[in-house]
Amino acid sequence: MADAGSVSPGCGWSAAQALGVDGLSESEVMRGIASVLKTHPRVAVALRINSGTAKGYNGMPVAFHRLLRGRGVVTDYIGLLRDGRPFAIEAKKPDWKPAKTGTGRYLREQEQDRYIQGTVELGGVGGFCKSVDEAIAIIEQ
Repeated sequence: MADAGSVSPGCGWSAAQALGVDGLSESEVMRGIASVLKTHPRVAVALRINSGTAKGYNGMPVAFHRLLRGRGVVTDYIGLLRDGRPFAIEAKKPDWKPAKTGTGRYLREQEQDRYIQGTVELGGVGGFCKSVDEAIAIIEQ
């Protein structure tokens, strides 16, 4: 699966500027990543994508978003870097490990990875991030 890997940040931007230390929950990681994407000088456009559905006025489910073209499941954050490259970041809790084959979570992660790989194939960057620093490493590639 796509991963931030060992890419080192290139423009001196630090997690401390965005949030401080990484939290212990996925929601804290997500808040930190959102803070970075709002303020990082390499980010031109950033969107937070919520997944799931809600009940419409008629009681029928309404999807928060629908991928019309492309592959996989849209990640938590998508956008454009100032150099025109797209990015796709999926936030995970700090102790995240990829799910085991055959589980519902495994299938969702595989679809998220397909979206990330599609972004990379278009010349963009992306990955699964367990920390703010991993997200910074991705956008500074």
